[in-house]
Parts: sequence; structure tokens; C-alpha cells
Amino acid sequence: MTRSVRETFVAEDDQHHNGSKPEHDGLVDPRGEDEAIQDAIEAAKDDLYIREEAKRQHDAENIGWVEPRTIGFGGLKDLPAPESLIGGYLDKGTVTILSGPSGKGKSFIALDWGLSVASGLPWLGHEVVAGSVLYVAAEGTQGQAKRYEAWLQEHNPDHEPMGQMVIDPVNLADDQYIQWLIAQVKEGGHVLVILDTWAKCTTGAEENSARDTGVIIAGLYKVRDAIEENGTTVLVVHHTGYDTKRARGSSAIVAGVDNVYDIDADDPHDMLTLKCSKRKDGEPADPLILRIQQVDLPVSSSCVVVEAAAPDGDSATPPGATDSDLLLEAIRKAEPISQKELETVLEWTQTRTSTTTGDLEADGKIDRTRPLRGEGRSLICTIKTASEDDQ
Repeated sequence: MTRSVRETFVAEDDQHHNGSKPEHDGLVDPRGEDEAIQDAIEAAKDDLYIREEAKRQHDAENIGWVEPRTIGFGGLKDLPAPESLIGGYLDKGTVTILSGPSGKGKSFIALDWGLSVASGLPWLGHEVVAGSVLYVAAEGTQGQAKRYEAWLQEHNPDHEPMGQMVIDPVNLADDQYIQWLIAQVKEGGHVLVILDTWAKCTTGAEENSARDTGVIIAGLYKVRDAIEENGTTVLVVHHTGYDTKRARGSSAIVAGVDNVYDIDADDPHDMLTLKCSKRKDGEPADPLILRIQQVDLPVSSSCVVVEAAAPDGDSATPPGATDSDLLLEAIRKAEPISQKELETVLEWTQTRTSTTTGDLEADGKIDRTRPLRGEGRSLICTIKTASEDDQ
């Protein structure tokens, strides 16, 4: 009776370990050419099986294990607080999803965020920490040159934005691409990685599968930690589902990341709303009313993101004004004024107001004092008067 190729391999392997020589048939196969070809095919399959099994065993034996860290409850207060990359909107060392329907401006917002960080310019009045950016334009580079030129013309930075654009898709479901991204982040020292879009960067993965999604998100956090733990911010542009209200695919996408921003728009050239539906560490960012504005270029045109008038006709933020500028102006108009009153006047969250007043106090521009007994608990803010030593 003829042995299968896998049986032959096992038998010969046993003979090899026992010190005897394996037995081989003669050079001429008497069973005929067709059967010999079929055996050759089976042999190739068995060889592939053996190689894959050996690789699996090798990988299993060489997976590194890192002991989970522990910390006493008393040490929690000493853990560093989240820092902003774009004040109030993008935090350092986080993974964020920016979702919206097709053609509603999400890629324009992602590029605007990226170029603001890469140039160090405020984003719509929100302070930015400058750093290098890696932008993966997985949906193609057609139109990117015009978008970049329009952004430069609109914002006129004093130096070329720092970073690189990847002009081919990467596959977040393939660890080879994750390792390539990690190497790029390390080499370029990138503080922000933008992947546009989830669909183009997850080829072959099942979008509705929690298992596939979990593997992809684990890869995103590896990229985040490429330089150091929580060292890089990762932003993924994603499409919404049929209802256009939330990110498409498995609920594990939203559950697995730190922050989620959603775009709601009918005509983004008229008005679009950017809303924060999830912020893991902190209060959700204030909604912003934006629009996509056309910019005429020497030989064509493109668009940039600008802040739109609120529905009541009031402009939300003067062009170029930072949070510090807005808060100082509000204090000047009504000092002494409590932080709680500033929240109401500026329509800001408590976190945004507290952070900005704290920064201004640290810079020596305002004083914050505790109210008298019976006058509430909110700190009172006044413009700091220059002392003789300061003059």
C-alpha cells in the first residue's frame, strides 16, 4: 500500500533520529505519470504545511512577554495628566477616530489639523504644539497638491510644515505594515500620524468583525508607542454608516479608541458641525461650526477649513485669536469675574476655562483669588497689575 507524503515525511524523520537511513523507491515510478504528478502536488502541499507549522511554533516560542505594571492607589495622583496637541481637541498620545459621510469635509479637517501641527500655527484659535506629521493618503494623492497649496496660501506659515506624506496605502491588518509605520515614526520623530481612511488602510479585514477590529486597534496603539509610551498621537479618518450618525462597522472601533469626532453636514460649503462624541480622559470638546471655503489658485482652485458663523449670525471666534486672547478680553470687560461666569460668557466647558485661566496665571497675566465666605466657590479672575519689579 502506498504511503502518503506526510506519512513518509514522519517515517523518514523518525529514521533520521534513530540513526538509520530512510528507504527510497527507485528512480522510475511504475505507477504512471499522472499519479506521480498528483503525488508531487501533494508533496508541495505537505511541504507548505510543514513550513507554516514550523513558523507558527517558532513565533509562539519567541513572542515576548512583558509583566504588567502595578501602582498603588496613592500613586494615581502623581500620574501625568493628558497634554494637548491641539488645545481642547487632540490630546497627545491618544488614538482618535474622525468620522463623517463621504464628501462632507473630513479629509480637509484631518489635513488642516496635520498642517497646523506641522507648522505650529494655531488651529482656529486653539493653541498647537508643533511637531512632525506623517500623513498616509491611502485614498490617493490626486488633489493633495492643490489642497496643500491652498492651505499655504490661506495660512502663510513662516516655514515649510514638518513631515511627510505616504502616497501608497498601508494595511493595518498586516503586522509588516505596522512595523514599517513604527520605523517611520521613529526615524521621523513624528508626533502625529494621520491615516486616511480606515477602509483603505484595512484591506482584507472584516469591518464588522470585533476580532479583526481588535487586531487593527492593537496595531494603532503600537504605532502610538513607537518612540515612547503615549509618545505619538494617531488619527484615523473613517466613514459613517448608513445613518450618517456614527462610525461605520463594528462597535469595537469606537469602544477601542480614546476619542471620537463626528461630522454632521448637508452642504459642507455652507456649514458643517464637528462634534466630540467620546473623549476618554476629559470633558468632550465644544462643538465647532465650520465650513469648507474655496481658495482660488494660480491655475486651479481647492478648499480650506474655516470657522463659520453660528446659526444666530455671531462669529464663534475672531480670526487668529487663541483661547488665551479670548479669555483675557472677557476678563478685561467684566473684571473681577469668576471662572463660572467666564464659562457662561464664553460658552466653554469647565475644563477649557480652568485650563486657560491656569495657563494665564502661570504666565503672570492674571490673578486668581478665592472668593469671600458666602460668595460662592469659583475662583475670581482679574488682570494682573504690573509691579514695580516687573517694570
